[in-house]
Amino acid sequence: MVGMTKLQKKILDDLYRRDILNEEIHFSAESYDLEEVDKIMRTRELVYILDQMSAMKVIDADDFYLESGMVSFEYMNKAVEIIEDRVKISKLGINYVEMKKMKGFTRAYNALKLWLNKQFLDRPFKYLISHLIAFVLGALAFYGITQFM
Repeated sequence: MVGMTKLQKKILDDLYRRDILNEEIHFSAESYDLEEVDKIMRTRELVYILDQMSAMKVIDADDFYLESGMVSFEYMNKAVEIIEDRVKISKLGINYVEMKKMKGFTRAYNALKLWLNKQFLDRPFKYLISHLIAFVLGALAFYGITQFM
């Protein structure tokens, strides 16, 4: 997933919020900051991006748009409308979003642990306190992880 753009990550996050967290998110070309101005060309651009994401296996999208007219050579499709309920996040996409959230939590956890270790560096019970803090933060992290499962 290293090659994902910011827009693809935002789309994946929106699909996660819609499909997993059951938030009311409408999926359309108007919802994203695309390069095209024309409505049909914006739809074709979004379909092109979704096709790329489908090839990466982070979404499941089959027959998710209606076609009409000439093929756009820039986006290699002739989409005119997206059928949003046919675009779903895949298990790989779910794992990617959840791991991204956990990376942020892990960074915060490690920074807090380092800061707390520095605060108690001169104290005789440095290791005891350090391990106690690590245990408490680990328990909180485990509790946070189980909330997603």
